[in-house]
Amino acid sequence: MNQSGLQLERYFFVKVDIQANQQGPANSGGVVTTHLEVSKDNNDPSRYMVALTVKLAVVEGKTAPYFGEVTVLGVFHVVAGAHKTGHHKPDDLVTVNGASILYGVAREMVANVSARGPWPAVTLPCMNFNASGQQQKVSENYEAAR
Repeated sequence: MNQSGLQLERYFFVKVDIQANQQGPANSGGVVTTHLEVSKDNNDPSRYMVALTVKLAVVEGKTAPYFGEVTVLGVFHVVAGAHKTGHHKPDDLVTVNGASILYGVAREMVANVSARGPWPAVTLPCMNFNASGQQQKVSENYEAAR
């Protein structure tokens, strides 16, 4: 097993807002959406910041046990030469794999918070960040605080 060409330096939550629906999960109708932002460090093009927002919404006319949103921010770096050993450009590697890593972090937080509520815990469904609708253009306006 080899080390990935993308390494997570750190992550933190900038927003955690999960609310229990007082009406309960009678006809559970929840939907999960994501929003992804990727920025490259101005001073070090191998470092990226990825922000992922996961929203739990209620389908109109139905109830869902929980609603709200979680935003997690991660700082990643691409290992030198990673693009030579894989089939992906560094921006694509960060967009797809960085989002997938942070989604797992968000899944754990949603499960933890909802498990302490009045309804059964929410386990976020698996998402494919490789789909064309999920990919975002990488902006180059991030300066790392070291």
